[in-house]
Amino acid sequence: MDRFAELVHFDPWWAFRGVSGVDRRWIEAIFSTNIARTFVQEHRTLKVHDLRFSDDLRTLEALLTKDDAFRTVEFHAREIDLRSLRRAPRRSREAEALGSTKAL
Repeated sequence: MDRFAELVHFDPWWAFRGVSGVDRRWIEAIFSTNIARTFVQEHRTLKVHDLRFSDDLRTLEALLTKDDAFRTVEFHAREIDLRSLRRAPRRSREAEALGSTKAL
């Protein structure tokens, strides 16, 4: 699963969610690479809306996002690190939640 470390993918329909017969660890690893989500950039909440590729489909030209008023905001090469949009793996999120709870 370490091979997913640098991978990102865009699946706004979360198609992989309903796959059966696949080890849950693989599904969680793939879920964590999906950048179809909201994020905060410079105090603005944005949602990944689409990707624009070159005509030959070899190069990603822009990440298209929408703000809370549905205005398009584009990011081009070196303006955003796509890996930063990945979700933390489920175990990391659970550990963070446990670490942030307070004892009574």
